[in-house]
Amino acid sequence: MAIPKKTPRSKAKKTPQNRRFDIGLMVSDHLWDVLPRTKTKRRGCPSWPADVFAVAASLLTRKGAYASMLKKWPPKIGSRNWVDEVRDTGQAWRKSWPTTPNGIVSRWDSLMKGAGSTTLRGLSNDRQLVEDLVFLCACSDEACSRVGLPSPSEDSAEEAFYNHAFELIEDGKHGSTLCEEVHPDNARVLPKMHTPQSGLTIRSLSLHLSLITTDEIVPRWHYLPEHVGDAFNVLFVPWPLEVRDGDLKKCDPNKHELDNMPPDFGFFTFTPHTPSQTVADHLHSMLKSKELASNRVHAVVYPELSVTDTEFKALKQIAKDGDFLLISGVRVTDDSASYPCNEVRVAAPEVDTITQQKHHRWKLDQGQIEQYQLQADLEPEKQWWEHIDISSREFMFYAARDGLVFTTLICEDLARPDPVGDLVRAVGPNFVIALLMDGPQLKARWPGRYAASLADDPGSTVLTVTSLGMSLRSLPSDPADIDTDKDRRRVVALWQSPAKLNREIELKAGAEGILLPFISRTRTEWAADGRDDGGKSAYLDLLEPIMVLPASNT
Repeated sequence: MAIPKKTPRSKAKKTPQNRRFDIGLMVSDHLWDVLPRTKTKRRGCPSWPADVFAVAASLLTRKGAYASMLKKWPPKIGSRNWVDEVRDTGQAWRKSWPTTPNGIVSRWDSLMKGAGSTTLRGLSNDRQLVEDLVFLCACSDEACSRVGLPSPSEDSAEEAFYNHAFELIEDGKHGSTLCEEVHPDNARVLPKMHTPQSGLTIRSLSLHLSLITTDEIVPRWHYLPEHVGDAFNVLFVPWPLEVRDGDLKKCDPNKHELDNMPPDFGFFTFTPHTPSQTVADHLHSMLKSKELASNRVHAVVYPELSVTDTEFKALKQIAKDGDFLLISGVRVTDDSASYPCNEVRVAAPEVDTITQQKHHRWKLDQGQIEQYQLQADLEPEKQWWEHIDISSREFMFYAARDGLVFTTLICEDLARPDPVGDLVRAVGPNFVIALLMDGPQLKARWPGRYAASLADDPGSTVLTVTSLGMSLRSLPSDPADIDTDKDRRRVVALWQSPAKLNREIELKAGAEGILLPFISRTRTEWAADGRDDGGKSAYLDLLEPIMVLPASNT
């Protein structure tokens, strides 16, 4: 087929595409979608900052309009410094709410006035409109400084503002959002702990608020009993300590589940043998160890699929008695549910257990079957899918104290960018705990690569953990390394820091747990508009890990 000659743009006829789309959508079309009342006479500025942020930030994402701001920045605001003006306006808004500062109202009115005459395609060329939008974003962001934390302020003038934020973000049937007017089906706004320090996205423009435009997954924000102090000691127990032949095995699908699945695919499940000691008795013996006698435990962590529903309830009682946080992978079998589930549960004193399901199934191929020596139970020539329910699309954030907002990931959720990856990057939690059923946690393996990515952007501290039993089943690239100094199979945890530090954490012989003493550090982070957070961005630094032996072994 002959390729048609190119026609100069000025003489080009209307192509079918141009006839279909013409000038495209207007700014007003976007406003009507996000805040429908602007299509009526009720076009006034919202009084609540998160609603203004949702409108302005979502509009700046259209056609990447935010990228045009850096051509000439900052704009002049009379004789005042732009950053000072934004900070003062944001603080005044927080103290005067529900009254909206005049500077915000005038910028909003300017946006409404130009919305009907500016196309989304031409937005980035409208310098004044872009400046108005960035100003609205930045002031809203400054007004919401420390929103989402358990104790955001001791200033009585700000009490009403923060109490209202607490009421709005409280978990409800639509999940969590700070917005009062903008419906979560259109956009959400959540608190934010970290701002990426490289690259340029809409996330680069805010320090305290995050914009969520996808509704594929429902975020939920939970407040935990406030933990006071900079130390955060995590006892990691790499349970089960042994995974035997037959613990991973094939299983039948549910009735009418994937009736058209090809014969070279199948389902597997994890049903480990009954150990000689219950997991609850084992934890009791760990907590009585001499290594923990002088170190308070703030949280106990178990890896993916480590305990059953019944075992978790026993561990939860121990956590309640010991006044610590429990984070554990839980396997829910056919016997206790209509569908097997792979969950992470978080329990804290005086808080109901919070459950999050895995969002991706693990697929075992021939390479992994051979790596974990599963040939006796799973045919290597087939591909095996983890038999679990993945219909739940919810994701949890936990606010424990200033500088400690954390979240949990289950195995493949760490490796897959969607549906949770963008959400994690938007909020930038201080701490990400990835529960895995995996081999050694080495920097060069896949968990290390993906953890390093989150440590870089958004700047979270990341801890990946696996069970000793599964890691010991993993054959090294050279089997001759087993039981030599080159054997790395007891590396059951990996810590990655935004300060470009990392550490492979090996469980020493005789030990059955590791105390990870974290301490909060802070650094300064900058937004692309020139604002900084005053050196308040927190991350967790890891001190020297302590090997923990059960009391009976000490």
